[in-house]
Amino acid sequence: MEQIDMAKRIAEAKRKAEEEYEQKKEISLTFDADVRKMFTAEDIERMLKENDEFRGKTADMSKIQRYGAVLKEARWLEAHSIEVVSIDAERINPCRANAVVTIDLRRLGSLRGEELERFSKMLSYADTAFFSGIKDEVIRITLGMERIWLK
Repeated sequence: MEQIDMAKRIAEAKRKAEEEYEQKKEISLTFDADVRKMFTAEDIERMLKENDEFRGKTADMSKIQRYGAVLKEARWLEAHSIEVVSIDAERINPCRANAVVTIDLRRLGSLRGEELERFSKMLSYADTAFFSGIKDEVIRITLGMERIWLK
């Protein structure tokens, strides 16, 4: 009797821990979440393992189209703006849940007219945008498309 009760308690604790972990992952996708305070080292290790084992089978076509639009605008900017130093784009890969396009802009630069319109469009298509300084020479903007794969 005691062994059955203990097995139920363990199963319930495991279910509850899994539920809390999934909730934390959902909350971590919000714009103001500080993931450093949310996840333990074990949680991060688990997420990295899940990423390594990821194999996408069914793509979200709207995400693929938006990724293509981000890439198209980035390439236009690279061809038409002296402020763009370089762009880099990951190919969409079934082994990765997300894809990114990076665009490096001169640190002291400006965008006007059509350049600014296309830059704004590019940002609006992305799911995430990260801005970082690289060697005081360029500002790197990393535009992410998350959860490209439905399954």
